Amino acid sequence: MLFNSYEFLFLFLPIVLIVFSAIGIRGHHRVTITWLVAASLFFYGWWNLAYLGLIVFSMFFNHAIGVAPSSDVNNRKRLKLISGVAANLGLLGYFKYANFFVSNLNALAYHGVLAPNHRWRGLVTPAKRGKGAMRPVDSDVVSSIQRHAAMTWAQRLKRVFNIDIEVWQPLRRICQSHRLY
Repeated sequence: MLFNSYEFLFLFLPIVLIVFSAIGIRGHHRVTITWLVAASLFFYGWWNLAYLGLIVFSMFFNHAIGVAPSSDVNNRKRLKLISGVAANLGLLGYFKYANFFVSNLNALAYHGVLAPNHRWRGLVTPAKRGKGAMRPVDSDVVSSIQRHAAMTWAQRLKRVFNIDIEVWQPLRRICQSHRLY
């Protein structure tokens, strides 16, 4: 449910506001806050139920940090505040930017120095695979496990998906023009 969806505008929002007003008129302020928290959790859970536990954990963690005994010295108060802010920023950073970093790492792995047939891949990877790495000749390979270990990623892509990246002409021209191949 989005803020501009019909379910939100004509069903969820009016029900929340009517119940909030009805409880607030009677003077039950704690109940109104509980109602708004429950409605917010319902709204958040409607989007993705799997993340509801995460936001509930975050709420209880922030509450525990906020109501921690305040009789501590100033350095401990500051440490609690910093740890609370760091935990919240860590959760936000992970769930917001983890996919960005993983996709960029994958792009680097398949189109950069870590590409299966890049000539410098053997210099930056511990397995020493890639273009220019020493491979046993087919007559030297005895078992299927050794044959599998001797295959490059380009050979595996060609064998499994019928993708021949070693002879893809546009990439070959680009690499040759920049002297990367």
